[in-house]
Amino acid sequence: MITHPWSLVGPWYRSESLGGPPANRVTAPIFQKYGDLDFMNKFVQEPQKSLKFSCEDFVERLCLDPNAVVTPQLKSKFNDSLKLFLNSHSRFYLVVCELHCVVPGFPSVSRDQVCETGFVVRRKVPVVQKEIQTELAVKQHRVSELRSQVLKMTGKLNNKKEGFSLIDKVKKITFDKTIKELNEKQLAKLQTQLSSAIEELHAFILKNDIHLKLQAWIPTSNDAAIGNWSNAEDAAHTITEKSYPLYPLEADPTADNHTAEGKTMWFGLIPTGGSDVDSNGLPQFDEADLYEIKCFVRRRKDCCKNDGPNCCQGELFWSEATVSYRLASFFDIDGNSHKPINIKLPDLNALKNQTNLGPPGRGVNVKTIAPARSSLKFSTDGMDMPSVDDNELVRPGQQICFFAILLFFIVAMFLFRLILPIILFLFQLWFLLKLKLCIPPSISLDAGIAADLEIKGPEIELQFDLSVDGKVEFGGQIFNSKAELKNKLSADIANELGDSGSDFINDLTAKLSDPTNQNGLSLNELADLYISVATDFTENPSEPVLAGKIPLPEDGQKYFTKVSAI
Repeated sequence: MITHPWSLVGPWYRSESLGGPPANRVTAPIFQKYGDLDFMNKFVQEPQKSLKFSCEDFVERLCLDPNAVVTPQLKSKFNDSLKLFLNSHSRFYLVVCELHCVVPGFPSVSRDQVCETGFVVRRKVPVVQKEIQTELAVKQHRVSELRSQVLKMTGKLNNKKEGFSLIDKVKKITFDKTIKELNEKQLAKLQTQLSSAIEELHAFILKNDIHLKLQAWIPTSNDAAIGNWSNAEDAAHTITEKSYPLYPLEADPTADNHTAEGKTMWFGLIPTGGSDVDSNGLPQFDEADLYEIKCFVRRRKDCCKNDGPNCCQGELFWSEATVSYRLASFFDIDGNSHKPINIKLPDLNALKNQTNLGPPGRGVNVKTIAPARSSLKFSTDGMDMPSVDDNELVRPGQQICFFAILLFFIVAMFLFRLILPIILFLFQLWFLLKLKLCIPPSISLDAGIAADLEIKGPEIELQFDLSVDGKVEFGGQIFNSKAELKNKLSADIANELGDSGSDFINDLTAKLSDPTNQNGLSLNELADLYISVATDFTENPSEPVLAGKIPLPEDGQKYFTKVSAI
C-alpha cells in the first residue's frame, strides 16, 4: 500500500493571525483571539470570525493607539513577538490547523486516517555566556528605550493624543511651526540612534554566537503536575513531552458554506497559565520567556483499533512552529483594561442616618477571632472577652470582634490616599499619576504637571472644582478670568516659598516662555490652560472615561471578515 506524506498547515482562509493570502503547503498553524467566554461556540459556528490583533497585542508597542489593527505591512517593519493576555484579562486564544495530503491538488486527509492529534508548547531560551549577560541586557534595554522614544515623538509630530496627560493639551495649544521643526530634528536624531543601537546589538549577538535553544516540558510522571524544561526534539514515533488536545472542527450540516465544509481541521485552547511547576517550584509558564507552538497528527495503522497516544506507533507529522509569543503580566495595563471593575464608595451621610436610627451592632457582618497575643491592640487592660468556667465561649487571651465590612474598605481607602503621594515622592514614580484620573465634580491636577512640563522647582498641587454655572473654583474662591487665577497662582507660589517666591515666579515664567523650551507658555497662558482643561472635562467629552464611563471589554475590538473559498 502506497502512503503519501502529510502536511499540517494553517487553515485555508488565513495564512497568519494578522491576515494574508490563503494557506499553502508550508504555512504554520495560526492563533485566533477572542474577548468573551462564549468564544468556543462562536468559533464552531463561524471559525473565521475572530478578533484582529492590534498594537496592544505585541510586546513592544508598534503604534500609540493600543486598538489600532496591525496589518501585515506594519508587522513586517518590526521584528516583535506577540503578547498573549491571560484569562483574567478576558482574552482567550485558539490554535487552528488543517491537514492535507502532499500530492497534486493538495487534498484534505480523511479524518478516519488519523488516530491521534495534539500540540506542544516549546520554550525558546537564549544561550548566552554568563559574563556577557549584563552587557546584552543593557544593549537590549537601550534599543527598547529608543523605540519607545521614537514612537512617542512620532505621535507628537502627528499631533495625536497620548492618554490624558496635561502636557498633551499644552502641546496642542503651543504646537507651532518652530516647535514642529524642533521635534522633527529630535525624531531624526532618535531614529539615527535607534538604527545604530540595533546594528550594535546584532553585531554583538553574532560576535558572541548568541542563539535560541528549544526546550520541551517533560513531566516527571503521567499524572504529575511537576516537570522540567529539557531539549526539544520532534519525535518520530513517541511523544514524551506534555501535549495538549486538538479538537476536530466539524462543519455544521445546517449551515450553508460553513468554513470547515470539506476540510479536515482541528483547534486547541492555548494555555496561558496553569499549576504545573518544575523541580525548583517555578511555574511552567512565565512572562519573561518566549514560546512557540507545534501541532502534530499521527497516522493510523492497520493494527490500531482505538484512538489514543502512540497507537501502534503510527507515523507522526509535525507542523511548522507558530509565531513566537510571550505572556502578559498579571498587572499588564492593557490587559486589565479589558475587564472593568466598579467600586462605589460608601455614602457617609447615609451611613450616619442609618447608624443613628438602628440599634448598636446593626450592620456588622464580619467576625474576627484573634488568638492570644495576636489581636494587635495597643492596650490589653479590660479588653479580653469574659469566659465562663463550664462552657467557655472564648479561650484565655482570645478576643472576638464584630465589624461591618464597609469599615475595612473605608480605612483601606483612607490609607491608600494617604500613602500614595508618599510612595510617588520617595521613589519618584510620578508617571503612575497617569493611572489615576478623577473626573467632575472635582478635577485634581496633581504634582505630575510639573514633571510633564519638565519644570524644576516645588511641585504644587492644584485643585479645581466646577460650580453649577461652570466657573472655576480654586482654593475656595471663584475666578472669572485667567488674570484673577494668575494672581492666585502667584500668591500661592509666594506663600509656598516665602521670600524666594517672586524669584521663582520670574524664573518659572522665563522657563515657560523660553523659545528653546518645547512648551513655550507664560504663567498667564498657563492659567488660561487650567481653565481650558477644566472646561474640556465637562463640555462634550470625547473620551468615555471623561464622561464617567469605564472602558468596556469590547471597546476597540475588530473582527476578521469572512472570505469565500476560491
